Amino acid sequence: MRRAKHVMEAVLCCVILLIIHRSSESIQVIGGSRTVVQGEDVDLFCSLLETDEELEQITWQKRTLEEPDNHNFLLIYPTGLTDFISSNGLDGRVQFLGNPKENIGSIRITAARLLDEGTFTCVFSVFPSGAYSIEIPLTVQDTSAACWVLLVIIFLIVVAAAGLIWYRWKNGKCLWSSFMGDQQFEVQSQVEEDEAGV
Repeated sequence: MRRAKHVMEAVLCCVILLIIHRSSESIQVIGGSRTVVQGEDVDLFCSLLETDEELEQITWQKRTLEEPDNHNFLLIYPTGLTDFISSNGLDGRVQFLGNPKENIGSIRITAARLLDEGTFTCVFSVFPSGAYSIEIPLTVQDTSAACWVLLVIIFLIVVAAAGLIWYRWKNGKCLWSSFMGDQQFEVQSQVEEDEAGV
């Protein structure tokens, strides 16, 4: 009788562990990489799926090339209260957009900076199975470099066009197209007339 009781307790423990293990296998956190232009706002989405377990907290972490270790910067409690535990360069620029009751831990970073580029990690801590996380890479595009490249290209086009017009004008054959049609006018340069003695 005693042996049967111990066997039943062992089987019951195995069943409970199997249920906890199977439920934790299906739990997942979703989110995805983001790209933002410097100075714009960006939303980092993360959500915990397939669980009815008790949410203890959501933690946001950040790591960059300069800081290769994850550093916690935001804690979110089940009540929705937030605690900024480290600025991590994000002073006053992070807003919690999620809803802990629905296991949504999304945040917004306002006025993205080049130094914000890195990997953000959203960690959901649930009881009893533990922590689940997802890494969200953030790329910040530098608009100043793109603007300078565009300005240089425009400048080179203008210089090339001015050089062509000057060359054709100097050689006395500057053809102008009217905007109304394909009519062309030949303009003689003043230099050519002066050389002819006129």
